[in-house]
Amino acid sequence: RSVGCIDRLHSKVHSSTPGGSMGMEPRELAGHMASGAIAGAAVEAALYPLDTIKTRMQVAQGGAPLNWRHLYKGLGGNLLGVMPACALFFAVYEPAKRHLLPADGSSSVGAHLAAAASGGLASSLIRIPTEVIKT
Repeated sequence: RSVGCIDRLHSKVHSSTPGGSMGMEPRELAGHMASGAIAGAAVEAALYPLDTIKTRMQVAQGGAPLNWRHLYKGLGGNLLGVMPACALFFAVYEPAKRHLLPADGSSSVGAHLAAAASGGLASSLIRIPTEVIKT
């Protein structure tokens, strides 16, 4: 069934309306992208200190004291990668989901999975290079 969803996405992409991304108005698409960027920034800001503490605990050896200062140091660089990646995810996910869902309004797990996989693949184009730069 999910293969059918992918086939429907492929046909809809090639027959999309010229006014927007697969029939979605540019303003609506921009709203999804802004929401994704803000959500990505919020998640990154909430989890960044935990990741910093985890990394510092891994580096500390033999009971060395843990530095609890500057837990947000370096957050700006991560946001430069996370925000566009999350925006791109939703720029792909929302139109794909709209075109993959059945016309009768029922929900389809395959449609959501295919749309999310497409969004994840697109966002990887930004996420992977930024992760490589960080290391």
